[in-house]
Amino acid sequence: MSNQLNEISLVNLYKRLKLKSKYILSKWVIISICTFVFGFVGFFYKSYIGVEYKSTLTFVSENASGDKMGAYAGIA
Repeated sequence: MSNQLNEISLVNLYKRLKLKSKYILSKWVIISICTFVFGFVGFFYKSYIGVEYKSTLTFVSENASGDKMGAYAGIA
């Protein structure tokens, strides 16, 4: 009997998905308003702040000898 509780048929899965999609589609006004409002807020926030660029540089010296300062002097 517990074996039947763990199983689900494709028909039941289809019915559940259909009900869930109908519920989500019934809330289309709220979803549209929230998308519109947050889109405007994000657009104007980015316009107000402006563009900011940031860069980093990392390098590693692979020198077989023990002299690490010579490798760094070659880069400079």
